[in-house]
Amino acid sequence: LVVNGSIYADGNRGGYSSGYSGGGGSGGSVYITTNSFEGLGNITAKGGDGAGGSLSGGGGSGGRIAIYYNTKAYTGTIKAYSGDGYVDGAAGTIYIKDKAKTNFDLIIKNENQTAESFTSLDTNNYTIDNLTIERALVNLTGNLNLKNQSVTLTNATLNITGHLNVTNQLV
Repeated sequence: LVVNGSIYADGNRGGYSSGYSGGGGSGGSVYITTNSFEGLGNITAKGGDGAGGSLSGGGGSGGRIAIYYNTKAYTGTIKAYSGDGYVDGAAGTIYIKDKAKTNFDLIIKNENQTAESFTSLDTNNYTIDNLTIERALVNLTGNLNLKNQSVTLTNATLNITGHLNVTNQLV
């Protein structure tokens, strides 16, 4: 798969009527499974902005992006973040998996939005190679095993109901 254009699953901006403003729509889902993943394009699942007005609507939450590949030469952007609003939505998630490896990389990055809502990860046990959480609030119910690579937490909160195991870690 060569992505030199754009793949969008973005939520719409909220509507406005009679002094009331609607919230932005949530970002959608992008699911890619391919042998070769390359290109310079853009992949987004952004939440829509809330409409303005005297009673501003909230921003929609970011969507989910999952990419499974055998070889990767992609240098474009991949973003899943919330829309702006009276209260910003939750950050979306980006799951990137080399099919030859056991674990995956998880990115929860809310770009320039303020973290005001929590991104919830399903009840599960996760084993992750690279974890990046920026400008986001994250709740995880289950065990989190961080192995082999790196963890980046920047202006972030990670709540874990379960166990956190860290091995061979660069922080």
